[in-house]
Amino acid sequence: MFRDINIYEKKCLICNNKEIYKFKICRDCYDNLSFKEGYHYDFKYLDELYIVLNYNKFLKSEIWDYKYREKTYLYEFFGEILISEIFKYRLNKKYDFITFIPLSTLTLKERGYNQSRLMAEYICDNTLMEFRDILYKNRNNKRQANLSRKERYENVKDIFVANSSLKDKSILVVDDVITTGYTLDFAAKALKEKGAKKVAAIVAAKN
Repeated sequence: MFRDINIYEKKCLICNNKEIYKFKICRDCYDNLSFKEGYHYDFKYLDELYIVLNYNKFLKSEIWDYKYREKTYLYEFFGEILISEIFKYRLNKKYDFITFIPLSTLTLKERGYNQSRLMAEYICDNTLMEFRDILYKNRNNKRQANLSRKERYENVKDIFVANSSLKDKSILVVDDVITTGYTLDFAAKALKEKGAKKVAAIVAAKN
């Protein structure tokens, strides 16, 4: 018997030549993922943190491509990873809406897109959660990747501002990677200064 062939069959978002297994990628690419182990952060403002993956060599390459080499279609891959965590912990029932970590105006102009916003919008389109654009940066800061731990803290200290009242709201913040956690904690601070009751973050990977 002949196998039915669908000329519109979707391929792996990463290698583009094998059938999808999970997260819109094939089994071979999926097997390169390293799912998170234990982790600990001491946050002053952020109430909860959800991480799906460890930042191994394979994932580092894909995140680099996504953020800096204009492979914007990878938002579906990262979005699917985060959606799995959202449904696992029923976060769609616990939080009023989703927002994202903004870029500085200079970085956004240079890159042309915000990778965390693309992920957040995709999640909302596929979970029926509400999307809101409520955070912005009050200055252009440096990239965190090339800074020491102390420099990272100073680089994002009080950089975020929320643009609307958030009284008694529970908010889920989306980002791609967490290292020290300072970015997410200061984002949570800005949201709570506008009245947010609870702030959690969900990220694709821990560096």
